[in-house]
Amino acid sequence: MSLVSVLGGNWCYLCETVERVAEGETVEIATIHAGLMQVDENMLGCPKELGEYQRTAECPSKVVLALVKGRTFFFFSYEGLRLKLPQVAQTSVPCDSTCTIAGNVRAAAQPVMQPYLNAFPLPNGPEIQSQFGTAQFNASYANSASLNAYSLRLDHELRDKLTVFGRYDYSPSDSSSRGGGVGGPALSNLQSARIKVQTGTAGVTWMLSPTASDDFRFNYSRVSSTGSFYLDGFGGATPLSTFPFPAPYSTINSSFSIGIYTLTNPGLDAGKLIGNLQRQLNFVNSFSLSRGAHNLKFGIDYRRLSPLDESRAITVVGT
Repeated sequence: MSLVSVLGGNWCYLCETVERVAEGETVEIATIHAGLMQVDENMLGCPKELGEYQRTAECPSKVVLALVKGRTFFFFSYEGLRLKLPQVAQTSVPCDSTCTIAGNVRAAAQPVMQPYLNAFPLPNGPEIQSQFGTAQFNASYANSASLNAYSLRLDHELRDKLTVFGRYDYSPSDSSSRGGGVGGPALSNLQSARIKVQTGTAGVTWMLSPTASDDFRFNYSRVSSTGSFYLDGFGGATPLSTFPFPAPYSTINSSFSIGIYTLTNPGLDAGKLIGNLQRQLNFVNSFSLSRGAHNLKFGIDYRRLSPLDESRAITVVGT
């Protein structure tokens, strides 16, 4: 039995594996449990044993693979990346009750406009006299991104001169960024992007003779990407609860945008930004033949692409 621990960010990924070689031609590899534990600030790395540290999450699944010795091989890999980019910003927002010159413009506005003014962060700095009715808002935050890549490959020799293989790759990634530059969205506005890549490949290689071989490959790929805007309560903001979409539209399939252009970051955006899906089906077969000093190769390559545009249906804009 062996314990494997890998340090990733502030977390240790733990799993215990059991390896047993039977008397016959079978090797069994079983993952009996896995979990996560948070790393203490004083730790320089992951512990070699669980010890007194508490596992904070359990993996309920078990993986058992039976491999024919000398004929079947498998490979699994995972790569992960977690990014956080610190940011600082100074912007202007509508005045609230702390303003002494312009007063509380949020409460003084027409009732229909109050939810939009309250969707901006609350001021935490002085009033801006050159922009009546606005005050400073200073903030620090972090934009984040997460990237993952899983890969599993299995090779098997059916018999002499005939081998097959299969490979599956899965790569989900996402990112989130707050606000924008001058003239962009408010700091209570977030933009998220998600990309998911899935590919499956299978193949057969047949050695017909020392001078002839046939190679067949099949692949299916699927890539989806989505982007959207949403509002949160950053800096004391009150996110919009409803949006003026005509039926049957909503933030799921459409987008809303409004701008108050006396502010440094005037925009409030919500809803779907973009959505794309690309699917590919690919068959490849090649036949190789050697004759004396000549190498001949014949093949067929069939590829079918099926793109799908799932962008926003409508955009409602207000100023």
